[in-house]
Amino acid sequence: MSRSSGTFLSFLLIATLALAQTPLSPTANLSAQCVDCHSQTTPSVVAEWKKSKHGKLTCDTCHGADHKTAEDVKLAKTSTAACLQCHA
Repeated sequence: MSRSSGTFLSFLLIATLALAQTPLSPTANLSAQCVDCHSQTTPSVVAEWKKSKHGKLTCDTCHGADHKTAEDVKLAKTSTAACLQCHA
């Protein structure tokens, strides 16, 4: 993992800790809900993601679907193992 990727993932994790509790609806598009919430809380992260090659992926592809609120942010995958699903 490159230094910028590690910095980005660290920033994302820290920024997400600041989120207000916002449960995700199980019937709505998960990635759209991620983008909606993170557009308000971490807009620069969303902008960077949209411009990157990763912008064509859904959020749960890399981060899983277990993270649903600010309190459960540790459930979002941010490990090298998640990256290695594609970058092996």
